[in-house]
Amino acid sequence: MKKTANRALIFALVLLFLLVFSACKPRDASDPESSQAPDGMTLVRKDEDGLVEIQIKNGAATISFDYDRWDELHRVFEDEDGPAIKATLPQGPMKINGLEGNVQDACIGKVEALDWTLGNDFVTPSVFLLMEDGSVGHFLAVFPYPEIRDLDQPFDEDFWEADRLPFLEGIESLTYESSKEGQGEMTVLAQDDRGLSYDLRLPVSIVDIFEGTWIGNIRLTEDEEGHPTVSHLTFLEDGTLYYDVGIGRGPSISEFEMWEGTYNIVLAEGQAYPPGTISLELNREWQITRDQENQAYISQNSQIKGSYRFASPDRGILDFYPNTGDLLYPYEEDFEYSFWLYYRADQDIGLDNMSDSDLSELLVSQVGGVYDMVQAGMSTLVTGEISEVPYGGFCKDIWLGTNHEGKFTKEILYSIGQSGAIYEYDAVEDFWAMVSGEADAQVTTSMAYVKFFKTHYSGHTDFYVDTVLWIDDDHAPNGYRIENPNEEWLPYLVNRRTQFYFLNYDNPDFEKMESVEMNMDQALAEAQKYFRDEEGFLAKVTAEGSKILSIKEIYVP
Repeated sequence: MKKTANRALIFALVLLFLLVFSACKPRDASDPESSQAPDGMTLVRKDEDGLVEIQIKNGAATISFDYDRWDELHRVFEDEDGPAIKATLPQGPMKINGLEGNVQDACIGKVEALDWTLGNDFVTPSVFLLMEDGSVGHFLAVFPYPEIRDLDQPFDEDFWEADRLPFLEGIESLTYESSKEGQGEMTVLAQDDRGLSYDLRLPVSIVDIFEGTWIGNIRLTEDEEGHPTVSHLTFLEDGTLYYDVGIGRGPSISEFEMWEGTYNIVLAEGQAYPPGTISLELNREWQITRDQENQAYISQNSQIKGSYRFASPDRGILDFYPNTGDLLYPYEEDFEYSFWLYYRADQDIGLDNMSDSDLSELLVSQVGGVYDMVQAGMSTLVTGEISEVPYGGFCKDIWLGTNHEGKFTKEILYSIGQSGAIYEYDAVEDFWAMVSGEADAQVTTSMAYVKFFKTHYSGHTDFYVDTVLWIDDDHAPNGYRIENPNEEWLPYLVNRRTQFYFLNYDNPDFEKMESVEMNMDQALAEAQKYFRDEEGFLAKVTAEGSKILSIKEIYVP
């Protein structure tokens, strides 16, 4: 009996070892439990050459490297400094960062299409992490390469920031195998809870799709100021797509067409389109009316509905190839749909890494009048709170107030965005006004009269704005007067991203005057009321250069 019990124990231990220390390989995707380690145990995954090891325990993942194995197979430390460099490298395990939630499994494979380490005669392993929520993270295991690190900088215990792959949900298993049943290149495949299979080379190629604006040249022919015709694609995670066409370079253009709609990206087999297809449905929301000479700038349709095959030859590059339906932009001459990504991070000021004193210095130096108030005895206070500004995103709050004997009295609330834009909160109107814009941008907020719809010979449709000064005057009939010594109506462009707030005079559901946010179509319809007598209306206007960011109507007693 004792001998039999020992055999059973040995068999159980061997079985547990095979489960916990198995490498990433094809397995029965119908059995998701095969990718889970027993509670409290460590799940270990290695690549086929033993270069990289991932350990998963209680939802946390670490990575280790076998540098002797790297040197044996790929001679990465063969130069005269190699041994000294190898001695400085930590073996691990080192924590893997960048993904929220618990890690369930990992798969490591050499996928040639994902290896951006040029100049080597071997493929660097890619690491894929299966999360408990069904999403997938990815990074390239390039840590041992001496040329990618500063040898003077010490290592910390954190290894890498993994990227969460877009559009993947409900993934149950990862396998490293041929892309075409034993005949294609090796890749990592994912299978979801619906039985759909994904070649993960595709989502890796568009991992940055939400990170900024995709810019493409439509016409290289430049206008009189030396600017080509370009297009902008902006993808939102909720499936919304903005498509703008205009004149300019980089992220700032003078739009003359704006489209909005939805998109769908196909990544799995067995769908209406093959993997690597994007389908679009766009409606033209706004356009200018140009003269006959420039008529070619305007598309003839008010809707774009079509599909395109896409490819990403390099990170930050996205090429489209017309498949079915409408062209993305129907010019007579042939052109390629090639877009490059302008990362939002390129405009960021590193807000998350700024200290409280750095934020205070930025506010004092950038906003007129704050310096004088601080010199007069007021103080700043960073509370750590975040505000969501309508056209500024999530911003860090900073108060201006008075500090007496350790008690701070909050008086004026500001909030600073990632781009360095600064906003001031109007508590009475429940409204954020931009008081300092991004670098080199001229942003103003002022009281003004606004008129609508003046069309110039160039075809631009503008709002006309005349800045005025509201002065409290007890002697005036309504307790105020508007100072306007020099009447000067200046044109400003509005678009669908302009924030419109109009007073509602007619809605019986409102017990008092209410400020109602409207989209552009609603705002233009409302504005027709002010056309007949050419008087315009009084509003608080925030503009960046010649573009209006927001208009908020002011009640006139």
